[in-house]
Amino acid sequence: MGGRSCTNSATCYDGEVATKPAHKAELLNKYFCFVFLSATPDVTIDPTNNPLKTEMEISQIQVSVDDVTKHLTVLNTSKAPGPDGISARLLKECSQEIALSLCGIFNKSLSSGQIPAEWKSADITPIHKKDSKEPAEKYRPILLHPIVSKVLERCVCNCLYDHVNNLITPLQHGF
Repeated sequence: MGGRSCTNSATCYDGEVATKPAHKAELLNKYFCFVFLSATPDVTIDPTNNPLKTEMEISQIQVSVDDVTKHLTVLNTSKAPGPDGISARLLKECSQEIALSLCGIFNKSLSSGQIPAEWKSADITPIHKKDSKEPAEKYRPILLHPIVSKVLERCVCNCLYDHVNNLITPLQHGF
């Protein structure tokens, strides 16, 4: 039987122990911020010295109404909505009616190089990995982004993949 545990367990991080939900959330936030900020390598990349550089820019990508419709119609309706509260079921069932408008918004966003701030927001849920539930280090964050932003990401991914597919060698795994 799934669901949340009702135990009053504690969460601890950096010598601090929390038993109240708000304090637990603060400790997990402190840990997640530390992990993601400290794990960023201090690497300088010289974009002028890239042998695989192409002339294509993100502002040149155009998504089609058919592509947007395709991604909307295959949405998994059991997935939770993001912070905007727009459900996958609503987007899927209205896909034919909203695809043209969304396509216009997506293309305007790509051509201007700006993504709406709401599409960058996320609800973060800590998921327990294993063993003891007290240390914050035993949790990983799961981010719920707005579904509309995920549809844009999939459309752009398809365009980019088609563009770089011939640059990927058979020795490069994961593609």
